[in-house]
Amino acid sequence: MFERLFGRDRAARAAYAQHVVDVLSRHFDELHTPHTADIVITSVERQLRTPDPAWEVFLDNPSVANWSLKPGAAGGLRVACRRHPSTDADAERERMLTALIQDGAP
Repeated sequence: MFERLFGRDRAARAAYAQHVVDVLSRHFDELHTPHTADIVITSVERQLRTPDPAWEVFLDNPSVANWSLKPGAAGGLRVACRRHPSTDADAERERMLTALIQDGAP
C-alpha cells in the first residue's frame, strides 16, 4: 500500500516523514532535538522510497532503546516497543502511536 502511494513522489514521502516526526515528538523528547528529528525524517523517507524489512530507527535514547519505528503492514510504518518483557500498557501505546502516524498517510 505505502509503496504504491509514495512511489516516486518525493514530496509525499517528505511530508509523511515530517508528519511522523511531528506526531511522535509529542511522545518522545529526543525528537525535539533538530539533528535527531532530521535523522529520523531522512531515515523514514529512505524507508518509504526503498523498503527494507530489517529497517529500524530508535525513538528514545539509544542507550535505553525501548521504542522504535519498524516496517509495518503493507509497506507502512509501526511503532514498536523493544522492552522485554513488555506490558499491556506498552502494547496499547504501540497501537495508539501507530494509529496516529498512519492517520497522516495519503
